[in-house]
Amino acid sequence: MKRSFLLAVCLLSGCKTGHADYGAALALVGYGLLWSGISRASGGCFAICTGMDICNTESGLCEPSPCGRGCGPGRHCDLRAPAPVCVEDDRPADLVTQPPPPDPIPDFIPQ
Repeated sequence: MKRSFLLAVCLLSGCKTGHADYGAALALVGYGLLWSGISRASGGCFAICTGMDICNTESGLCEPSPCGRGCGPGRHCDLRAPAPVCVEDDRPADLVTQPPPPDPIPDFIPQ
């Protein structure tokens, strides 16, 4: 009985906030929707994916990263893939691959 009374008081006290500015609240919601739509239209997610999440560009939603909680012993996170994935330690973890050397410069100086 006491819990239900406290719950009712908490819920009913939230109904009247005094001098609420509903116009400002609606403007901020509209602002958030606008930038969320712009982010999605440019190929990103609706929200900013943080921490242990990655952006699924097909659905526009943040999903848990396979490397988020660590990969475990004998594995590491490979960041070269389109999304981070856990791979065995025998695969190199180089983030930058070396390009092949350029062709030699031809020698056109007459002798």
